[in-house]
Amino acid sequence: MLAFYLAYYSRCASGSKPQIEWIGTVDLVFNIALVGAIVAGVWFALQPRYVFLVRVKHGIASVTKGKATPAFLEEIDQACREAALTHGRIGGIRRGKRVILTFSSNIPASLQQRLRNTWLLHG
Repeated sequence: MLAFYLAYYSRCASGSKPQIEWIGTVDLVFNIALVGAIVAGVWFALQPRYVFLVRVKHGIASVTKGKATPAFLEEIDQACREAALTHGRIGGIRRGKRVILTFSSNIPASLQQRLRNTWLLHG
């Protein structure tokens, strides 16, 4: 079926050599581009929209998107030092009127709960 879209063979005027005529390649390229754009649009639409994003690199927390209070950042620094966490991500996603925290997979559950409790106090 793919061969139908790419080309079909026809004989040239002398009838000796087959000649390739490209039929529908523009349509095929357009359709592929359209499907790619739709897939990319859906993928971007399904990505979480962070109110803030904090990255921990080498044990130091820094805001990479949005705003977080200095007290919350200090608590993250302290908690990461105590847990010996060197790398990670903490994001805030708006759900209704609240902002919930999401964590990278390398942050232990006990530290996640501690940061959630801290968020309620300093967030």
